[in-house]
Amino acid sequence: MNNNKIELLAPAGSFDTLKTAVNAGADAIYIGGSMFSARASATNFDNIQITEAIDYSHCRNVKIYVAINTLIKDEELKECIDYISFLNDIGADAIIVQDIGLVHLIRKIFPKLPLHFSTQSTISSTEDINALKNFDIQRVVLPREITIDEISQISKNCNLEIEAFIHGALCVSYSGKCLFSALNGGRSGNRGACAQVCRKKYLLEVDGKIINDKLSEYVLSPKDLNTSNSIDKIIQSGVTSLKIEGRMKRKEYIHVCVKSYRQLLDEYMKYGKISKQNIEDANYNLNRVFNRSFTNGYILNSQGSNIINNSYQKPIGQVIGQVIEYNKKNKKLKIKLSENVQKGDGLDIGENIGRIIKSDGKISDTASKNEIIYLDFIKEIKKGQTIHRTYDYAYEKKLEEEQKIIKKLPISSKIILKLNDTPTMTLKDDNIHIVQNIDFKIESSKNSPISDETIIKQISKTDTFPFEIKNLEIEKSENIFIPVKILNELRRKALEQLYSEKINSFKRNHVNYNIDEFLIEKNNNCDKIKSDLSVFVYITSENQLDYIKPYINNIQIIISSDINLYKKIYEFYPDKAVYQLPSIIKQNDFINISNLKASLNAPRIMFSSYSFIKDKSAYIANYHMNIYNSLSHKYYNSQNIYTVASLENIFANSDEYKYLNDKSKIIIPVYIYPHLMLSEFCPHKDELGKCIYDYKCKLPNTAIINEQGDRFLFEKFLNCKTSIIYEKPYFLNKSQIIKYIEQGYTNFMIELKNENKKSVDTIFSNII
Repeated sequence: MNNNKIELLAPAGSFDTLKTAVNAGADAIYIGGSMFSARASATNFDNIQITEAIDYSHCRNVKIYVAINTLIKDEELKECIDYISFLNDIGADAIIVQDIGLVHLIRKIFPKLPLHFSTQSTISSTEDINALKNFDIQRVVLPREITIDEISQISKNCNLEIEAFIHGALCVSYSGKCLFSALNGGRSGNRGACAQVCRKKYLLEVDGKIINDKLSEYVLSPKDLNTSNSIDKIIQSGVTSLKIEGRMKRKEYIHVCVKSYRQLLDEYMKYGKISKQNIEDANYNLNRVFNRSFTNGYILNSQGSNIINNSYQKPIGQVIGQVIEYNKKNKKLKIKLSENVQKGDGLDIGENIGRIIKSDGKISDTASKNEIIYLDFIKEIKKGQTIHRTYDYAYEKKLEEEQKIIKKLPISSKIILKLNDTPTMTLKDDNIHIVQNIDFKIESSKNSPISDETIIKQISKTDTFPFEIKNLEIEKSENIFIPVKILNELRRKALEQLYSEKINSFKRNHVNYNIDEFLIEKNNNCDKIKSDLSVFVYITSENQLDYIKPYINNIQIIISSDINLYKKIYEFYPDKAVYQLPSIIKQNDFINISNLKASLNAPRIMFSSYSFIKDKSAYIANYHMNIYNSLSHKYYNSQNIYTVASLENIFANSDEYKYLNDKSKIIIPVYIYPHLMLSEFCPHKDELGKCIYDYKCKLPNTAIINEQGDRFLFEKFLNCKTSIIYEKPYFLNKSQIIKYIEQGYTNFMIELKNENKKSVDTIFSNII
């Protein structure tokens, strides 16, 4: 038996779905409001609905976490803080956050409001967690790429709650590190509007040749996560919360997922193991609802082709049979069944099942596995084609009935009925104890005294209240009379009082604040001149050291992620050399990174992980830190760290920093090859995670091409992680750069890949 409380956390994109999750057995629900949520396309909750949702859940001892896990614009900060104030008042159990500037502001105004760092923050190690200690966060939501071994290391070395995904959709990129949608789809995943570019069709090119066909076009589309077979191992890793993905899913999906994992979790917590039969039952049900086929995920060490379903990106349903033949004349489809079917079932061939014609010609509403049947069908279907059921009429009806079961909180009650006294009733749950009486004097009655049976019958009726009286103690005088309507009124008043005290026990006192004290608008007076400009240049070859030499007086920093090239830069320009660390550093990577830094004698670093914020060598926070607003820049700049402006700000939406007076440490990218995705996925790994080219890496010669003809390249970094970049640079023209100069920005970044001397001269001429 396991005594550690493990939370089952479910998603809800609407109030109906939330009720479904609560009634199916979720311990906590995460939701999004109408603003600032990473699932902007979900129905989501307005403020009235959020209040109702929190009260509904709290009365059943279920927690509510509200996602504000997008990046916040300067112009949204005031509205966002007012929204958080509202959530604080009504008793949200925690806020899920990503934006570091917003977190810094929240802690100044609401120091005791529980905060969970979103998976969008890509917190991947104990070092990341330790660097954020001063924010007093309660929980981190780990990336889906973290393995159970890494979770175990993290949970043993930190005191925070650990939340891990166990079921649902996967992203091919690390969440929060994907710029593909924003820079190529026009919709920001970090702003809750992901364009699902990973679910699109791509050609896969290796050595200049296309190696995939129409049956494998979804090169980047992951399968869905399903850990039900090994949920015991995840529990043993030290997680606090088991998270189901799916705020945009139907309530039937939520019901099945929550119920399935609830049964598995309860069995493990009670017996320390899970029976094979219950695992099979869970998988049977999970396979009946939305999925793109399943993977155990990175969390359980699946890799390569076990992660991606390149054949299709939408659910195709359950296989129910195969076409034997199609009779054009009679318009009849002959099928050999592999599952039971019935009238009303939906099929992937474009029709619902109407009448079912058996082999003997009889008409039926049902047919059984292994039978041969005929269906009326006007469209020809090829012999041998597999048929999938996309809507299971009987199963959906079963789910409808299951969802009618409403969860009620068990409570204890005592009723005291004493002669010549007023009736008194007490109700209590684990935390609240109320006493209620009613203005009525109990009389004696020798002819028709009230019985215990009548009292139990009337007091046990909780009607629409979210409570169920499990233990009722009766203390009464002999031979007394009390009208049933008085008992009913006493019960109603007691339940109303318990309900009121229950929901109010979660409310918080309002915090008064003046937001203008924290958000001071910038002074637009600017007297910067062009001679003050500094260039931060990233190079990839030794030749480029010669190309940039004419501009060396204007170059403040030269950056490289290649250790040998960095050493060469340091040899010639020690005061300008900066080493760029990998953009993703997981728990198991830190020993190598520490050794690397030591070998370079503590270099100044450009970083993309929280773990280096307090590092003495931290010099530049790179764009994958998602530094989106003035407050985020100020947080790093106050620690003497330069910050690269968000590429979404620069190349997608041109948002202005309203509260940034000191721009001396802001770097504006003007010519760059953004890493659009950072991933554990490599298209050249097999289902065991082994390289199909015998580790003679083909990634430098690999590209994907979208339906518009755009070509994207793969690059390999730390421990075979991959990044995807557009083959062409993103750049600002001269007039755009001048606009930034006029606004007072003096630091500009250039990234060179394969540019020749002439191209380098042209790039620099736009700045200096």
